[in-house]
Amino acid sequence: MAYAFKRGEPLEPALRRIAAATLDEAIGRLNDGTPPETAVHETRKACKRLRALLRLYKPALGDVFRREEDAVRKAAKALSSARDQHVLLQTCERLAESQRETQLVAAIRAVGAGLNELESPTNDSTELLTATSERLADVRERVDSWRAPHPKAVIVKRFRHTYRDGRKQRRRCRLNGDAEPWHAWRKAVKQHGYQARLLAALHVAGPAYLEPWDRLGKLLGEEHDFSVLCDRLGGVGVSPEVADHVKQAAIEQRAALREEARKLGADLYRLPPKVIGNVARGLLSK
Repeated sequence: MAYAFKRGEPLEPALRRIAAATLDEAIGRLNDGTPPETAVHETRKACKRLRALLRLYKPALGDVFRREEDAVRKAAKALSSARDQHVLLQTCERLAESQRETQLVAAIRAVGAGLNELESPTNDSTELLTATSERLADVRERVDSWRAPHPKAVIVKRFRHTYRDGRKQRRRCRLNGDAEPWHAWRKAVKQHGYQARLLAALHVAGPAYLEPWDRLGKLLGEEHDFSVLCDRLGGVGVSPEVADHVKQAAIEQRAALREEARKLGADLYRLPPKVIGNVARGLLSK
């Protein structure tokens, strides 16, 4: 697995190896004829993995972190409009499939049709993929020059910090509350999941640790999708009555996801951050 630390491998060259492999995979996918929808999705995931890696080394990288993290973030952001449009349509379909009331299903389908008619701000997918590939290639050219001396203590501290941040964001989330805390928690969960993936190969129990974090990330991702759908209902060409009907169904679906995520999160965050840091330190010492 390329996105993972290797037992006995020095941590500074590991940074460059993992970053190079992640970028090579993303650039290759953008240029190998992969369907644009898939290329966009996989490239955005690669950018998230790379940003999680960079954040794990942040203090050791110094100015390199600010330059490269910003470059990768901008590359991913350029793809967001194309991806968001597709996700909204998928969310409508998922919502329709979960309902039994005929009128409600028809209302959801009408919203989906309205979303489908909206013109995407990124019409030329080839141009978009090429521009993103060039941005990531610029980052790739600099990878071999990255330096992060003596990063072990930094990695342990940052790993503990990401976990602690997720705990804090979870406490801010309310079942009937605003979407912003849930969005912040989702980002913290995804970042911890990616960083834990880097360490997972160092212990036989690593894959078992990752599985529930992946599940929590998926729950919070779907929760976010329904929040975005609720925000977009005003501009899809349906009547206010239809929009309200669909919004209520989306809110109910979102509430169920929030309830499940909070329960799972309570279990996953039961350990103190200090323990998580000690585990990371122990794994990196082998």
